[in-house]
Amino acid sequence: MSRFFYSIGKTAYSKPWIFIASWLLILGVIITAIVTNGVNTSSETRIDGTAAQDVLDELAEEYPAASGGARQLFVRSAGRGSH
Repeated sequence: MSRFFYSIGKTAYSKPWIFIASWLLILGVIITAIVTNGVNTSSETRIDGTAAQDVLDELAEEYPAASGGARQLFVRSAGRGSH
């Protein structure tokens, strides 16, 4: 691995403009791919065919407002001194 990095460094030193041009070409290809396809991010995870996914799908159909998958529920005791 060190020989590989040494050869890259030696080439970059001896032919700097070719090295810079190649990096600009790689950067151009990456930017073109991003502009063409766009960047889509999503936090939704689906694993079709599992029991948990089936339940989440049923919740979405029956109770659309409560189908986020996670809710917090707080219960307070009516008795005194209970912690």
